[in-house]
Amino acid sequence: MDFNYLIHRTMARLPYPDGKLRKSVLVLEANINRRVLGLMARKSTGVQFHTRKITLTEHISTWLVQMSGPDGVLYEVEILKDSIGTDTGKSSQFAGATDADQFLLGVSFGAQWEPQASRIRLLAETHDPWQTLVGQCKTKRHVLLGSLGVSGVEADHVITMTDIPHYFALHGITVPCPITS
Repeated sequence: MDFNYLIHRTMARLPYPDGKLRKSVLVLEANINRRVLGLMARKSTGVQFHTRKITLTEHISTWLVQMSGPDGVLYEVEILKDSIGTDTGKSSQFAGATDADQFLLGVSFGAQWEPQASRIRLLAETHDPWQTLVGQCKTKRHVLLGSLGVSGVEADHVITMTDIPHYFALHGITVPCPITS
């Protein structure tokens, strides 16, 4: 079955069951374009995938990635084709594709933020080697950042992985995470 998914992630220090804060990749929002796959993921892992229309349109020198919901376009980014490779460029916070890959999966646990319940769900993750490429992009719309109160921030790099041998636990650990101001 062909599918597209788009996950908004960030690095965070999260509370583990032993009370210690540890570096983890935090999923702010997981989106997929196939309802059945989203339901299967939710049932097996507890991860809350939102079913959205996710498209990748190829143009001469760019790709346009767009995600829409019932109320219209939620995310739109233009990726420059000639920028795809292993070098990130001077404006990136990453030294290269390997450094970007370590940001995403250099930890043994990922987590999903569940703000309505004031908790996070920790999922053990690991992966075999894969090919990671990076490139430059221009954010045109990012509703999630706006909903978090972030303005004036624009993603300018994209990370893409192919042939992903990615493994994760089927059941996560739920940890209380009170929101403080």
